[in-house]
Amino acid sequence: MRRSRFLLVLASVAFAAACSNKHGTSGTGGTKPVGIGTPSNVYPAPHPDPPTVMNLGGPTFAAPKLQPIFFAGDDATTQMALTSFMSQLGATSYWHATTSEYGVGAPTMLPPIVLAETVSSPIDNTQIQTWLAGKLNGNDPAFPPADGSTAYLIAYPPGVSVTFNGNGWLSCYDINSWHDQVQLDAAHNKTEAPFIVLPRCPAIYKSFGLSGVDLLTNALSHEWIETATDPFIDTTPAFATVDQPHQFYQSVFGLELGDLCDLPPDAKPTTTLPGVGVAQRTWSNAAALAGHDPCVPAPAGPYFNAVPVLTDTLALGSGVKIPAGQSKTIDVKLFSDASTGGPFIVSAQELSAFGAGASLGFSFDEDAGQNGQTLHLTITVSQPGPSNVELFRLRSILNGRANYWIGLVGN
Repeated sequence: MRRSRFLLVLASVAFAAACSNKHGTSGTGGTKPVGIGTPSNVYPAPHPDPPTVMNLGGPTFAAPKLQPIFFAGDDATTQMALTSFMSQLGATSYWHATTSEYGVGAPTMLPPIVLAETVSSPIDNTQIQTWLAGKLNGNDPAFPPADGSTAYLIAYPPGVSVTFNGNGWLSCYDINSWHDQVQLDAAHNKTEAPFIVLPRCPAIYKSFGLSGVDLLTNALSHEWIETATDPFIDTTPAFATVDQPHQFYQSVFGLELGDLCDLPPDAKPTTTLPGVGVAQRTWSNAAALAGHDPCVPAPAGPYFNAVPVLTDTLALGSGVKIPAGQSKTIDVKLFSDASTGGPFIVSAQELSAFGAGASLGFSFDEDAGQNGQTLHLTITVSQPGPSNVELFRLRSILNGRANYWIGLVGN
């Protein structure tokens, strides 16, 4: 996405929630389900379609190039670590797994630029656009010209705060990293130049168990993949939206491939590339449609999940209509892409993406099951949300690993 949703998602998973768990279990097993059908040995069992990230018609980078830019006063060790990560990433199976289905080839890292100039803090994204346009319009010899396949990574040193377009979002508090673009002058054919902003956020992802340079490579992989698959998000967006039945996913996660895998730590959103570094898993349409873990590369073990059956057409996608003060029971389909060896626990929680004030209650007939079984979830709306819509998530957990699915309620 033009801006990363990492922190917004972390805030939205701390939601006030009426968490349903009929038997009061902790999520590593479960009471044998009754009245929900028998498990199936066909993997994955039929279930509602997952979200699909749609191509809006813009180009992707078939042969992407990344130009790192560092500043005076930066830490040389961090620069070397980031440079090493970027130079090796394109040769990994990770890059192929996360980008090849979207028409993106292996990337090339251009020789890093280390500028003698310092940076004033705070700096806004609009000032960054002006600064980069000045370098490129002025044919600065240190900068390769914009050519429609080069993105500029602007890595700010510690202590530099960055805001986003004057809207009050502050780096390392409201946002972490983002990608954007700037248009050059007529002498340069009004070429659009994509860029990535990477501030230093030393403590931002403690809840992910990351530290040091791992925080930066994780954010960088997220933005670099999104830039390669949606380089011109303002003018000719590519993979930059979710299919209509799942439009509400954008209210929780965001628009792009990395955003949809900004998941809580128990869903294992990161992967370690031996000898390279830590990267974020990102969305694969192909894996999702095949019933596998949509965030690739997937961790070892079977993928399992619980999907609400949503048959009402709402403005933000497919959901369930429940007037305020009423309840409705919906089916929840369970599936896995291989045997889980036993039932997994399912719970429901309200999301606060549309602001405080809504109040959903949840109750399952049974709170555990396996591939091919169907749970029944009763949702009660005590009072409507500010927009007469509410979001909830289903959390499926087994042996410490969790997977999530989002649902929509309309009043």
